[in-house]
Amino acid sequence: MPDHDVVEHFDFIGDFEVVRLLKITPTESIESTPTGLTFKVFSNNQELKIYHSAIDDAYQLFTIYRDDGVSDLDSFGNLSIQPGLQARMITAQTTKQIALSNASLIITEFPPLSNTVLVTVAEKIEKGE
Repeated sequence: MPDHDVVEHFDFIGDFEVVRLLKITPTESIESTPTGLTFKVFSNNQELKIYHSAIDDAYQLFTIYRDDGVSDLDSFGNLSIQPGLQARMITAQTTKQIALSNASLIITEFPPLSNTVLVTVAEKIEKGE
């Protein structure tokens, strides 16, 4: 993965550690907790570049389509809007949707010809962690 300052024309947003993976089908939801998977996120205010810790020098490019906040549900079930943005990428008929806030990165993947949804939840790593 690149250092914070080497992605030309993109600003570093943060490092995010994957804390939960979900596979959702019409009949069940399977949750797993991976270890050691991280993302580095960069933005140029039009696109996001997301680098995965397991794949050197490879990134996914998402187009930002909303920057007016993301929905957040607190532990009491109250819905609020937090600062953040939304982006998407469509490749090989697979759609990936991102919700990025100051605290988390959520990637929702909709594979083609499937009734399965994959959700990756990552939390921002603060300096010193």
